[in-house]
Amino acid sequence: MEIILNPFFMKKYLFGLFLFVAFQAQVFGQFSYWVSDPEWGWETPNATVESALFTVEPKGGYTELGIYMELSAGGNEDLFEPGANLEVNYFFTLPEKALVTDSWLWVEEDIIRAQIMDRWTATTIYEGIVNRRRDPSLLVKESATEYHLQIYPLPNGSSRKVKLTVLVPNEWTETDVFSSFLPEWVLYSGDVPDIQLQVLVPEGQAVPALASHPDLDLLSLGTTGGKVVYGGSIPANQLREGKPIVVRTAAPWESGVYLATQEEGNGGFYELGFLPTAFLEQDVTASPRRVMLLLQYRDDGITQLLVADFLEEIAQAMRKQLRPQDAFNIMVAGLTPEPLFAEWMPATTENITQAMMTLGGQKISANHLPGLIGSGISWVNRQAEKGIVMLFANSIDEGQPERANALLAEIADLTAGSDPVPCFIADYTYPGRYPGYFVEPNYFFGNAYFYTNLARQTGGEWLEPDCCNRSFSQLCEAIFGLALDERLTLDIFTTLDSGFTYNRYQLEDSRGGTYNPRKPIFQYGRYAGNAPFSVEMAGFSSDNLFFNTFQPEISASDSIIGTLWHGFQIRDLERETNNRSIGELINLSLEQRILSLYTAFLCLEPSLGGEPCPSCIDRSQGVVATADLVKDSLFAVTFSPNPFSDQVAIRIDAAAGLNSDAVQLAIYDLSGREQIVFRELPKGTLRSLEFRWDGRNAAGQELPSGTYVLRLSGEGINQSFVLLKH
Repeated sequence: MEIILNPFFMKKYLFGLFLFVAFQAQVFGQFSYWVSDPEWGWETPNATVESALFTVEPKGGYTELGIYMELSAGGNEDLFEPGANLEVNYFFTLPEKALVTDSWLWVEEDIIRAQIMDRWTATTIYEGIVNRRRDPSLLVKESATEYHLQIYPLPNGSSRKVKLTVLVPNEWTETDVFSSFLPEWVLYSGDVPDIQLQVLVPEGQAVPALASHPDLDLLSLGTTGGKVVYGGSIPANQLREGKPIVVRTAAPWESGVYLATQEEGNGGFYELGFLPTAFLEQDVTASPRRVMLLLQYRDDGITQLLVADFLEEIAQAMRKQLRPQDAFNIMVAGLTPEPLFAEWMPATTENITQAMMTLGGQKISANHLPGLIGSGISWVNRQAEKGIVMLFANSIDEGQPERANALLAEIADLTAGSDPVPCFIADYTYPGRYPGYFVEPNYFFGNAYFYTNLARQTGGEWLEPDCCNRSFSQLCEAIFGLALDERLTLDIFTTLDSGFTYNRYQLEDSRGGTYNPRKPIFQYGRYAGNAPFSVEMAGFSSDNLFFNTFQPEISASDSIIGTLWHGFQIRDLERETNNRSIGELINLSLEQRILSLYTAFLCLEPSLGGEPCPSCIDRSQGVVATADLVKDSLFAVTFSPNPFSDQVAIRIDAAAGLNSDAVQLAIYDLSGREQIVFRELPKGTLRSLEFRWDGRNAAGQELPSGTYVLRLSGEGINQSFVLLKH
């Protein structure tokens, strides 16, 4: 079904559409999802996420995230009439600079790829179809960060499968790329499932890792389309609210630069990322940074932060934002707080990990905050090489003005005659749950009065707690960002030797043209002409002027770059409120298949105009089941059925023959544990091999539902194939 808007009609309804969107956009929690009966809507229990797979494919400054979910009313069927057609409402949030580029709905065995149309029309069609009890799904954008997915019908007692495609910004360092998403996608499910992962990286690139769960491994599942696919599983009991799942891959810098292009006509689009420090002289870079971390931990039953997660999140932020040439020390609350090390320690990954392992066996007091702060400041003040103090605390006992003012005076005396030691404070109490007090002209909670004045007095910063928008992980990232922020004034001009660039956007928000030289800068633009590109960088830092020119080599070509560039355009237009800009935005959103505030993704069953998508690659079926399977493989493996429940037939076709005496066939789970080896196979060199597996391990025990790997190894062969057990 193709919707063509009449220009005259657009002018008449655009302003009304804007009011409609503004009225509909409500402030929802970060994630919430429920099922209801549209005819009898008073019961709204949580929906159940039966299974969830996230595919993670880093592409320059962004990652393409594929979100596969199977949703049901699991455990709540008795609340509805038998055979009732239910509706799923799923609200979720994404980073402000994220882009939603696709939505799929499974109708029986067919994948229906969404049509994109103006929101008013899509909503009208969806509501009309629900009234006629037919198959649609509707995805809309409620605000800069909030989205709403509706799915109908969900027959009571069954499930529906959907997929969303999202582009989310990455975080780059000098060595790594970090791609992350929140576990809240499944955490509010009736039964929380394990999260399945597939990470796609170019062949030859280092093996990716789960930075958020370092004890879990990613296992190679095979190769597809020039990418190696690594799989893993995160058990439900290791998912924590507000703790992102973070995948670490190698940063594909080429001499400190990443340049990718997408050709179009006599030019195209480009993505340029670079590290300013790679092109700055030594005398304009900052000296090593030194941080004394002060840790106080109180298990108050409200924050719901385990001490192991408390330490790991701080360690994760340290690994990402400190360099090996930086230094740190740690002191924890107690009767007589002592530094963990006698002197500043280099901030290497090994030292940070070892420090947190040591602290994991120590008792961190819930009290004694004044002594901790005093001891930490005194230790830093005694060192020949000065540093800063970074406090992580959730105490509420020091906030009242009488006590706070006395403490502030004592702290000032500790550095009398010298520069104060800057204190950066990460307060992770839950706001609004503790007694408040009034100090003209403000109202304070917890330790807010004390922290506000401590930060001002020492030249540091205080990050107050925020219950809904800042997890502890984000709090750690933010306080390190404030404490270690370095700024330089920088002007960047990109051109071509035989052409020019134009309409440039930058992923990072600069403050008046100033940037942190330690953090990558990503620029997206259009170009006319031919490579090579030329980049001019000029500015000053610490009163030192610098100028540099470099010609980066093109690292990659990717069709995603044009999408990202148009996404920046759409975000700019979403800030406008006049009808002309909204009309331009709608046309651009429809043309580029990028969801906006004024458009929607609508999936319809085939009889209503929806078209099955045979070319859509369903990665939830594993690497071998996809249409882009490597064609020149020596082996073709088929599973029937896949997924399976009781038994699966496995067939291996070997173009050059397979010596069954010299190879091993075994099943592994995604943690790499061997479950069973198939030993009773026909002997000799075989062109094809067929056998069955009943889903049990070598001990005869039935294995749980999940993803498994059939590995073929021996005689220079090492290939893996994925199958799913329900």
